[in-house]
Amino acid sequence: MTKIKKRIPLIINCDTGIDDAVALMLVEKSEMFDIKLITTDLGNAGPKQSAVNCNNILELIGGQEVKICAGDGKGLTRDRAHVSVHGKTGMGTYIFEPHSRKVSKDDAIDAMYETIMNSDEKVTILCVSPTSNLAKLQIRHKDCWTSDKIERVVIMA
Repeated sequence: MTKIKKRIPLIINCDTGIDDAVALMLVEKSEMFDIKLITTDLGNAGPKQSAVNCNNILELIGGQEVKICAGDGKGLTRDRAHVSVHGKTGMGTYIFEPHSRKVSKDDAIDAMYETIMNSDEKVTILCVSPTSNLAKLQIRHKDCWTSDKIERVVIMA
């Protein structure tokens, strides 16, 4: 098997419940991707809880320290409620061990913009959640979409 030489710079936008936790583990352990930023939205859990879940998953698998920013969880035209099929925390009944990883207090949309615009390579955005953060990025920072800094956007929402 040939080893991949260049890793794809990646921003992950998620609503980390059990399904996104599995996706995050696969991406983190893959040699194909270089996770630059994780942002969270309302969905399987609230954005703040989803961000905590991301940190917990990365700690559990011995993953890299990645900047994780919670979105505001608000839709563009109406408030949304989070889906509770994954339990109160989004992770069923699993209880994670305490650790020292922290969620950034930075604004998720501005962090996406800064990550994209400051990257030396084109960035891929992987969205496995509601797309509110992407829509807000488009509204707040139109220039990043025309800057030739985004390689592609992949959405499973």
